[in-house]
Amino acid sequence: MKRVNSVISLIHSLSKSEKKHFSANMVKDNKDKDYLVIYNIVTNNKIRDGEEVKKEFRRQRPSGSFEISLQYLYEKMLDNLLVLRKKHDVCYDLYQNISKARMLYERSLFHECFELLHETIQQAGVYENYEIIMIAAKLELEYLLRLNFPDISEQELYHKHFVQNEVLKKIRKITEQNSLFNLLKYRLVHKGYTRTEKEKQE
Repeated sequence: MKRVNSVISLIHSLSKSEKKHFSANMVKDNKDKDYLVIYNIVTNNKIRDGEEVKKEFRRQRPSGSFEISLQYLYEKMLDNLLVLRKKHDVCYDLYQNISKARMLYERSLFHECFELLHETIQQAGVYENYEIIMIAAKLELEYLLRLNFPDISEQELYHKHFVQNEVLKKIRKITEQNSLFNLLKYRLVHKGYTRTEKEKQE
């Protein structure tokens, strides 16, 4: 019953604007779908118990598959929330650009692929998102290698590797700082403040 409890929590966490977006995109043309029966059971009856939701679904749709409908509803809700999130968080767009670049490469649209990866690297640099820079730069070098380095000089290739190494250094430094912070936070939460010399030494 873990999935149904997750779906219930997800539905009850939706804001008014998120519910409106979901209804506009999913409910309008699919009112009779089984997955929307689950959605309406939870929203209209304010049910928070997974067993109760399942029983009510069985009553309304005796021949329907609760598990399949539940999984489909879960995925559709996440997809819709992702669309809304993209409007507020540039990271989602950048990650999507990487997926688009992969698709372009697979369809032999190499110029468009490299152009999009270059734009993604530049934009990620503005936001100092080094993880995305690393993914895009690594993918760019991988594709250049597969194509035997077309239209690129040795100096340009060297520069791309230099940029990648600099990004790796920054990621490593940030990771080390985060590790130290996490360790200190853990000790503070689980051991409290240091009071004795022995505790300070530890």
